[in-house]
Amino acid sequence: MEKRVAYRSMLVIAIIVFVVEMINMLILGQLTHLSGIEMAIVDSILLVVTLTPILYHAILVPFERGHQLLLEERAKSEFASKMASLGEMTSGIVHEINNFISTILLNSRKIRRSLPEDLQSEITKPLDVIDRTINQIMEVTRSMRKFSRGGADDPFEAIDLPAMISEVLVMCHERSMSSGVDVIVNKDGYDDSCILYGRYVELSQVLINLINNAFDALRETSQTIKKILIEVKSRDGDKVEVQVCDNGPGIPKDLQAKIFQPFFTTKPIGLGTGLGLSITRKIVESHKGAIHVESGPEGTCFCVTLPHNRPIQAVEATG
Repeated sequence: MEKRVAYRSMLVIAIIVFVVEMINMLILGQLTHLSGIEMAIVDSILLVVTLTPILYHAILVPFERGHQLLLEERAKSEFASKMASLGEMTSGIVHEINNFISTILLNSRKIRRSLPEDLQSEITKPLDVIDRTINQIMEVTRSMRKFSRGGADDPFEAIDLPAMISEVLVMCHERSMSSGVDVIVNKDGYDDSCILYGRYVELSQVLINLINNAFDALRETSQTIKKILIEVKSRDGDKVEVQVCDNGPGIPKDLQAKIFQPFFTTKPIGLGTGLGLSITRKIVESHKGAIHVESGPEGTCFCVTLPHNRPIQAVEATG
Protein backbone atom coordinates (compact mmCIF):
# COMPACT_ATOMS: atom_id res chain seq x y z
CA MET A 1 0.00 0.00 0.00
CA GLU A 2 2.79 2.45 0.93
CA LYS A 3 4.65 1.62 -2.29
CA ARG A 4 1.57 2.35 -4.41
CA VAL A 5 1.12 5.71 -2.69
CA ALA A 6 4.79 6.55 -3.30
CA TYR A 7 4.53 5.59 -7.01
CA ARG A 8 1.39 7.74 -7.42
CA SER A 9 3.12 10.71 -5.79
CA MET A 10 6.15 10.33 -8.06
CA LEU A 11 3.89 10.09 -11.13
CA VAL A 12 1.95 13.22 -10.17
CA ILE A 13 5.20 15.16 -9.54
CA ALA A 14 6.63 14.01 -12.89
CA ILE A 15 3.47 15.08 -14.73
CA ILE A 16 3.48 18.51 -13.05
CA VAL A 17 7.17 19.05 -13.85
CA PHE A 18 6.64 17.98 -17.47
CA VAL A 19 3.64 20.28 -17.99
CA VAL A 20 5.40 23.23 -16.36
CA GLU A 21 8.48 22.64 -18.54
CA MET A 22 6.37 22.49 -21.72
CA ILE A 23 4.59 25.73 -20.77
CA ASN A 24 7.92 27.43 -20.07
CA MET A 25 9.26 26.29 -23.42
CA LEU A 26 6.18 27.59 -25.20
CA ILE A 27 6.40 30.92 -23.38
CA LEU A 28 10.09 31.26 -24.19
CA GLY A 29 9.43 30.39 -27.83
CA GLN A 30 11.66 27.33 -27.77
CA LEU A 31 9.06 25.19 -29.55
CA THR A 32 8.29 27.58 -32.41
CA HIS A 33 10.98 26.09 -34.62
CA LEU A 34 9.42 22.61 -34.54
CA SER A 35 7.82 21.20 -37.69
CA GLY A 36 4.11 20.39 -37.93
CA ILE A 37 4.68 16.72 -37.17
CA GLU A 38 6.87 17.51 -34.16
CA MET A 39 4.29 19.96 -32.79
CA ALA A 40 1.58 17.32 -33.24
CA ILE A 41 3.69 14.92 -31.19
CA VAL A 42 4.12 17.54 -28.45
CA ASP A 43 0.37 18.25 -28.52
CA SER A 44 -0.33 14.52 -28.22
CA ILE A 45 2.00 14.20 -25.25
CA LEU A 46 0.35 17.16 -23.53
CA LEU A 47 -3.08 15.61 -24.21
CA VAL A 48 -1.98 12.29 -22.70
CA VAL A 49 -0.52 14.07 -19.68
CA THR A 50 -3.74 16.05 -19.23
CA LEU A 51 -5.97 12.99 -19.55
CA THR A 52 -3.87 10.75 -17.29
CA PRO A 53 -5.41 11.99 -13.98
CA ILE A 54 -8.90 11.75 -15.49
CA LEU A 55 -8.31 8.20 -16.70
CA TYR A 56 -6.75 7.29 -13.38
CA HIS A 57 -9.82 8.38 -11.41
CA ALA A 58 -12.25 6.94 -13.97
CA ILE A 59 -10.61 3.51 -14.34
CA LEU A 60 -7.84 2.74 -11.86
CA VAL A 61 -9.52 4.04 -8.69
CA PRO A 62 -12.67 1.89 -9.16
CA PHE A 63 -10.42 -1.05 -10.10
CA GLU A 64 -8.39 -0.68 -6.89
CA ARG A 65 -11.56 -0.42 -4.81
CA GLY A 66 -12.90 -3.56 -6.45
CA HIS A 67 -9.60 -5.31 -5.83
CA GLN A 68 -9.74 -4.30 -2.15
CA LEU A 69 -13.30 -5.65 -1.84
CA LEU A 70 -12.15 -8.87 -3.51
CA LEU A 71 -9.35 -9.25 -0.95
CA GLU A 72 -11.80 -8.67 1.89
CA GLU A 73 -14.26 -11.25 0.52
CA ARG A 74 -11.42 -13.72 0.09
CA ALA A 75 -10.37 -13.08 3.69
CA LYS A 76 -13.93 -13.72 4.89
CA SER A 77 -14.12 -16.90 2.82
CA GLU A 78 -10.79 -18.19 4.17
CA PHE A 79 -11.85 -17.38 7.72
CA ALA A 80 -15.22 -19.14 7.28
CA SER A 81 -13.46 -22.18 5.84
CA LYS A 82 -11.03 -22.33 8.76
CA MET A 83 -13.87 -21.93 11.25
CA ALA A 84 -15.81 -24.75 9.57
CA SER A 85 -12.79 -27.07 9.77
CA LEU A 86 -12.17 -26.02 13.37
CA GLY A 87 -15.84 -26.64 14.18
CA GLU A 88 -15.73 -30.19 12.82
CA MET A 89 -12.51 -30.96 14.68
CA THR A 90 -13.81 -29.37 17.90
CA SER A 91 -17.06 -31.32 17.75
CA GLY A 92 -15.12 -34.58 17.57
CA ILE A 93 -12.85 -33.60 20.46
CA VAL A 94 -15.76 -32.40 22.60
CA HIS A 95 -17.66 -35.63 21.92
CA GLU A 96 -14.71 -37.73 23.13
CA ILE A 97 -14.17 -35.53 26.20
CA ASN A 98 -17.85 -35.76 27.09
CA ASN A 99 -17.67 -39.56 26.92
CA PHE A 100 -14.82 -39.54 29.46
CA ILE A 101 -16.64 -37.01 31.64
CA SER A 102 -19.81 -39.12 31.63
CA THR A 103 -17.83 -42.15 32.78
CA ILE A 104 -16.14 -40.20 35.59
CA LEU A 105 -19.43 -38.61 36.69
CA LEU A 106 -21.26 -41.95 36.67
CA ASN A 107 -18.60 -43.65 38.80
CA SER A 108 -18.46 -40.68 41.17
CA ARG A 109 -22.18 -41.03 41.80
CA LYS A 110 -21.85 -44.78 42.30
CA ILE A 111 -19.13 -44.22 44.87
CA ARG A 112 -21.22 -41.60 46.64
CA ARG A 113 -24.23 -43.94 46.84
CA SER A 114 -22.21 -46.92 48.05
CA LEU A 115 -20.27 -45.13 50.79
CA PRO A 116 -20.69 -46.47 54.33
CA GLU A 117 -21.98 -43.87 56.75
CA ASP A 118 -18.72 -43.74 58.69
CA LEU A 119 -16.78 -42.76 55.51
CA GLN A 120 -19.23 -40.30 54.00
CA SER A 121 -17.88 -37.21 55.74
CA GLU A 122 -14.31 -38.13 54.74
CA ILE A 123 -14.93 -39.06 51.09
CA THR A 124 -17.76 -36.68 50.20
CA LYS A 125 -15.50 -33.61 50.02
CA PRO A 126 -13.11 -35.13 47.41
CA LEU A 127 -16.15 -36.29 45.42
CA ASP A 128 -17.54 -32.75 45.55
CA VAL A 129 -14.24 -31.50 44.12
CA ILE A 130 -14.50 -34.07 41.32
CA ASP A 131 -18.07 -32.97 40.52
CA ARG A 132 -17.13 -29.28 40.46
CA THR A 133 -14.15 -30.00 38.20
CA ILE A 134 -16.35 -32.02 35.84
CA ASN A 135 -18.85 -29.15 35.66
CA GLN A 136 -16.01 -26.73 34.81
CA ILE A 137 -14.78 -29.05 32.06
CA MET A 138 -18.31 -29.30 30.66
CA GLU A 139 -18.58 -25.51 30.68
CA VAL A 140 -15.35 -25.23 28.70
CA THR A 141 -16.43 -27.88 26.16
CA ARG A 142 -19.80 -26.15 25.69
CA SER A 143 -17.99 -22.89 25.00
CA MET A 144 -15.58 -24.59 22.60
CA ARG A 145 -18.45 -26.09 20.62
CA LYS A 146 -20.35 -22.80 20.56
CA PHE A 147 -17.46 -20.51 19.55
CA SER A 148 -15.76 -22.79 17.01
CA ARG A 149 -18.29 -22.17 14.25
CA GLY A 150 -18.76 -19.06 12.13
CA GLY A 151 -22.29 -18.09 13.17
CA ALA A 152 -22.85 -15.83 10.14
CA ASP A 153 -26.10 -17.65 9.27
CA ASP A 154 -27.49 -17.66 12.81
CA PRO A 155 -30.68 -15.66 13.44
CA PHE A 156 -30.60 -12.54 15.61
CA GLU A 157 -31.58 -13.22 19.20
CA ALA A 158 -31.65 -11.52 22.59
CA ILE A 159 -28.20 -11.77 24.18
CA ASP A 160 -27.37 -11.37 27.85
CA LEU A 161 -24.13 -9.40 27.53
CA PRO A 162 -22.76 -10.16 31.04
CA ALA A 163 -23.37 -13.90 30.51
CA MET A 164 -21.65 -13.75 27.11
CA ILE A 165 -18.62 -11.99 28.60
CA SER A 166 -18.42 -14.66 31.32
CA GLU A 167 -18.45 -17.45 28.72
CA VAL A 168 -15.76 -15.73 26.66
CA LEU A 169 -13.56 -15.36 29.74
CA VAL A 170 -13.82 -19.12 30.32
CA MET A 171 -12.12 -19.56 26.94
CA CYS A 172 -9.43 -17.01 27.85
CA HIS A 173 -8.77 -18.22 31.40
CA GLU A 174 -5.81 -20.47 30.59
CA ARG A 175 -4.04 -17.81 28.55
CA SER A 176 -4.61 -15.31 31.34
CA MET A 177 -3.03 -17.65 33.88
CA SER A 178 -0.05 -18.65 31.72
CA SER A 179 0.79 -15.08 30.66
CA GLY A 180 0.36 -13.50 34.09
CA VAL A 181 -2.29 -11.06 32.90
CA ASP A 182 -5.12 -9.92 35.17
CA VAL A 183 -8.43 -9.75 33.29
CA ILE A 184 -10.75 -7.35 35.14
CA VAL A 185 -14.44 -6.92 34.34
CA ASN A 186 -16.06 -3.69 35.49
CA LYS A 187 -19.63 -4.64 36.44
CA ASP A 188 -20.79 -1.13 37.30
CA GLY A 189 -22.51 -0.82 33.93
CA TYR A 190 -24.37 -4.12 34.20
CA ASP A 191 -28.13 -3.55 34.18
CA ASP A 192 -31.13 -4.16 31.92
CA SER A 193 -29.44 -2.15 29.17
CA CYS A 194 -26.98 -5.00 28.69
CA ILE A 195 -29.44 -7.01 26.57
CA LEU A 196 -28.34 -6.97 22.93
CA TYR A 197 -29.97 -8.33 19.80
CA GLY A 198 -27.56 -10.04 17.46
CA ARG A 199 -25.72 -13.22 16.56
CA TYR A 200 -24.31 -14.67 19.76
CA VAL A 201 -21.36 -16.51 18.16
CA GLU A 202 -20.26 -13.55 16.03
CA LEU A 203 -20.35 -11.06 18.89
CA SER A 204 -18.45 -13.57 21.05
CA GLN A 205 -15.81 -13.76 18.32
CA VAL A 206 -15.52 -9.95 18.41
CA LEU A 207 -14.75 -10.08 22.14
CA ILE A 208 -12.33 -13.00 21.75
CA ASN A 209 -10.44 -11.20 18.95
CA LEU A 210 -10.11 -8.00 20.99
CA ILE A 211 -9.04 -9.82 24.15
CA ASN A 212 -6.49 -11.90 22.24
CA ASN A 213 -5.08 -8.71 20.69
CA ALA A 214 -4.73 -7.27 24.18
CA PHE A 215 -2.85 -10.39 25.32
CA ASP A 216 -0.51 -10.04 22.31
CA ALA A 217 0.10 -6.35 23.07
CA LEU A 218 0.98 -7.14 26.69
CA ARG A 219 3.74 -9.50 25.56
CA GLU A 220 5.70 -6.45 24.47
CA THR A 221 5.23 -4.32 27.58
CA SER A 222 7.68 -3.80 30.40
CA GLN A 223 4.87 -3.19 32.89
CA THR A 224 5.20 -5.17 36.11
CA ILE A 225 1.44 -5.53 36.41
CA LYS A 226 -0.23 -6.53 33.17
CA LYS A 227 -3.96 -6.10 32.97
CA ILE A 228 -6.92 -6.17 30.59
CA LEU A 229 -10.00 -4.17 31.58
CA ILE A 230 -13.43 -4.96 30.08
CA GLU A 231 -16.08 -2.31 30.69
CA VAL A 232 -19.72 -1.95 29.65
CA LYS A 233 -21.25 1.52 29.40
CA SER A 234 -24.58 2.95 28.21
CA ARG A 235 -24.34 5.48 25.39
CA ASP A 236 -27.01 7.94 24.22
CA GLY A 237 -29.81 5.94 25.83
CA ASP A 238 -30.20 3.39 23.04
CA LYS A 239 -26.66 2.07 22.67
CA VAL A 240 -24.24 0.06 24.74
CA GLU A 241 -20.45 0.37 24.52
CA VAL A 242 -18.08 -2.46 25.32
CA GLN A 243 -14.47 -1.42 25.93
CA VAL A 244 -11.52 -3.80 25.92
CA CYS A 245 -8.46 -1.97 27.25
CA ASP A 246 -4.89 -2.99 28.05
CA ASN A 247 -1.89 -1.27 29.60
CA GLY A 248 0.48 -2.31 26.82
CA PRO A 249 2.84 -0.06 24.84
CA GLY A 250 0.07 1.38 22.64
CA ILE A 251 -0.29 1.63 18.85
CA PRO A 252 1.72 4.30 16.99
CA LYS A 253 -0.53 7.08 15.70
CA ASP A 254 0.45 6.53 12.06
CA LEU A 255 -0.69 2.90 12.26
CA GLN A 256 -4.03 3.43 14.00
CA ALA A 257 -5.82 4.25 10.74
CA LYS A 258 -4.53 1.05 9.12
CA ILE A 259 -5.19 -1.62 11.74
CA PHE A 260 -8.68 -2.41 10.44
CA GLN A 261 -7.43 -3.01 6.88
CA PRO A 262 -7.39 -6.66 5.70
CA PHE A 263 -3.98 -8.36 5.96
CA PHE A 264 -2.43 -5.47 7.89
CA THR A 265 -0.63 -6.62 11.03
CA THR A 266 2.10 -5.35 13.32
CA LYS A 267 2.73 -8.81 14.76
CA PRO A 268 5.82 -10.87 13.87
CA ILE A 269 5.59 -13.31 10.95
CA GLY A 270 3.65 -16.39 11.96
CA LEU A 271 1.82 -14.70 14.84
CA GLY A 272 -0.76 -12.69 12.92
CA THR A 273 -2.75 -12.95 9.68
CA GLY A 274 -3.98 -9.36 9.62
CA LEU A 275 -7.59 -10.55 9.42
CA GLY A 276 -8.76 -10.41 13.04
CA LEU A 277 -9.60 -6.71 13.30
CA SER A 278 -10.90 -6.53 9.73
CA ILE A 279 -13.37 -9.35 10.41
CA THR A 280 -14.20 -7.83 13.80
CA ARG A 281 -15.11 -4.53 12.17
CA LYS A 282 -17.32 -6.25 9.59
CA ILE A 283 -19.18 -8.21 12.26
CA VAL A 284 -19.78 -5.04 14.29
CA GLU A 285 -20.99 -3.14 11.22
CA SER A 286 -23.32 -5.99 10.26
CA HIS A 287 -24.96 -5.44 13.68
CA LYS A 288 -25.38 -1.71 12.88
CA GLY A 289 -22.61 -0.89 15.32
CA ALA A 290 -19.25 0.87 15.19
CA ILE A 291 -15.74 0.21 16.45
CA HIS A 292 -12.86 2.57 17.00
CA VAL A 293 -9.52 2.54 18.79
CA GLU A 294 -8.01 4.94 21.31
CA SER A 295 -4.32 4.43 21.99
CA GLY A 296 -1.42 6.14 23.68
CA PRO A 297 1.80 5.38 25.57
CA GLU A 298 -0.20 4.03 28.53
CA GLY A 299 -2.19 1.46 26.57
CA THR A 300 -4.87 0.78 24.01
CA CYS A 301 -8.65 0.71 24.23
CA PHE A 302 -10.96 -0.77 21.58
CA CYS A 303 -14.51 0.57 21.86
CA VAL A 304 -17.43 -1.33 20.32
CA THR A 305 -20.80 0.47 20.23
CA LEU A 306 -23.97 -1.56 19.53
CA PRO A 307 -27.74 -0.93 19.67
CA HIS A 308 -29.57 -2.63 22.53
CA ASN A 309 -33.01 -3.52 23.88
CA ARG A 310 -34.70 -3.68 20.50
CA PRO A 311 -34.55 -6.15 17.60
CA ILE A 312 -32.40 -4.99 14.72
CA GLN A 313 -32.17 -6.38 11.23
CA ALA A 314 -28.82 -7.56 10.03
CA VAL A 315 -27.21 -5.63 7.20
CA GLU A 316 -24.40 -6.50 4.86
CA ALA A 317 -21.13 -5.15 6.19
CA THR A 318 -19.51 -2.55 4.00
CA GLY A 319 -15.81 -2.11 3.50
